[in-house]
Amino acid sequence: MFRKDMDVTWKEASSPEEREAVFRFRYEEYFAAHPGLPGVDSSRRRVALPHDIRSRHIMALGPGGRLLAVGTVTPASEPGITQEWKDIFHFARIAPLLAETIIISRVIVAAAARRSALFVQMSLHLAKAAMQSGFRCSAHYCAPRMISLYERMGYRCYGSGSEIGPSFRVPMLLSIDAADDLRRAGSPIAALLPEGGADGARLQRLFALCPELAETPLCLLDPLAFRRRIAALCPGLEGAAPARLRPLRRAGVFRLPRGMALARPGQDEGGFALLSGALDAGGLKIAPGAFFRSGGGLITACEDSILASIPSYETR
Repeated sequence: MFRKDMDVTWKEASSPEEREAVFRFRYEEYFAAHPGLPGVDSSRRRVALPHDIRSRHIMALGPGGRLLAVGTVTPASEPGITQEWKDIFHFARIAPLLAETIIISRVIVAAAARRSALFVQMSLHLAKAAMQSGFRCSAHYCAPRMISLYERMGYRCYGSGSEIGPSFRVPMLLSIDAADDLRRAGSPIAALLPEGGADGARLQRLFALCPELAETPLCLLDPLAFRRRIAALCPGLEGAAPARLRPLRRAGVFRLPRGMALARPGQDEGGFALLSGALDAGGLKIAPGAFFRSGGGLITACEDSILASIPSYETR
């Protein structure tokens, strides 16, 4: 399901110089092209947030000690976390879980290694490290086009997404107690269950806080359940030809709140299907059942909407 791992050495940044190398790597390899995102300091060519001082920063080193990827883990209970993050991750909803939740952020891979498995390796390495340290949940946010990849690792969307700088991002959560789900997804994290095994009561409390976490992703449904889910989400697609629905088999479903932008001019966020609600694309209305690419123009939600992000989707 995942590409073959790269041969890298894992190292935690333990000195001010190594942490600074992480902050500068973030900037050079990604954020220089996204100056509107939180923590970007273009004058000093670095990216850091207040809680980075007490977060753990993991580096993946290649031959000769070359820095190939970085990622950060921050306990959700960390007092230095910004209000923006508290809103993005819906802290008010998951308040009873904060002490056992880790937040994964700033997973950045060098341009030369982006066609490799290193992004998945780093994401899984960070989640594994969190679980091995006693945390039961792992949260992060991602672009809609990445949802289905994270779902195959065991993450699930919860709550509505947020506009972070010029981009729309979706919060996701993984629970080590969702053991059966992790095994069905083929996630390597399934092997990290503590000695006591999964805590079913804890998992049910999580589902009570965020019922959407109990939904099985489209990519893991059998054909009949898949068609039923699609018909429930978008009645206009009930009875659609299998070829029309095929791209949705690998899609990730998410919610776009009214007034928020799915894409802005100059951004190509990939392919989508609108399942419910309504979108405006430069004066052109998009109705449920439509398949489209963002195309680099402004697309906003006219009302609360549900979409499916389709990796590698091409309109025909």
